[in-house]
Amino acid sequence: MRIHEIQEGLFSSALSIARKLAPAEKEIAATTPKPKISTGDTTPKPRAVPGDIPLSPFRGMIDAVEKKGVKLVDMPAGDKIVQIWGRPIVVVDTGGKTVPFYCSTGGGGKTGVPTGKWYVFFGIGKNGFFNKGWTEEMINAQYHNPEFQRIAKVLDSEIGNVLPHTNRMKEGSSSISTINGGRQPFSYDADNPMSKLQWNAYEHYILGNAK
Repeated sequence: MRIHEIQEGLFSSALSIARKLAPAEKEIAATTPKPKISTGDTTPKPRAVPGDIPLSPFRGMIDAVEKKGVKLVDMPAGDKIVQIWGRPIVVVDTGGKTVPFYCSTGGGGKTGVPTGKWYVFFGIGKNGFFNKGWTEEMINAQYHNPEFQRIAKVLDSEIGNVLPHTNRMKEGSSSISTINGGRQPFSYDADNPMSKLQWNAYEHYILGNAK
């Protein structure tokens, strides 16, 4: 038998076998799962948790503070750290009440109160007046309140001086009612000093909230 005849016979046999296997191959292909082809970034994305603010640029600081037992309040502005007129502010839930703390900018004129540290205060008046003590000693000592001292120490160690980052903070004017916490802060006007009666009322207000 000639070589080309053998080759033709082998080709014919192979073609016949392929025709018989084709239906089976199609059936296997139809039932075999196709590999998924990535069409982009498959990195898992964080999911929002009710009551949490996962996208805050200060999330790490907030977590560190709360791990040390200082619970920060969510504010309507959309974060647990906001700024009002360049002052960073947080509100702390002490269990029985909420108390705001601010990071001092030195803008209040009290040269003996270090800037970049956290201090308790008792709300913001309608004209923007921060209600706090009238002596540097009172402010620096956190009104000699052990709980306020503990909170300030945690804020100083875990948040610290965030004044350079106020441009990343939510503007907090929409959160003033949360900051005031139901209190009735005074509006001091340097051009219209308080009367003796008003000053006595302010003293009573500050010392009463400092207990």
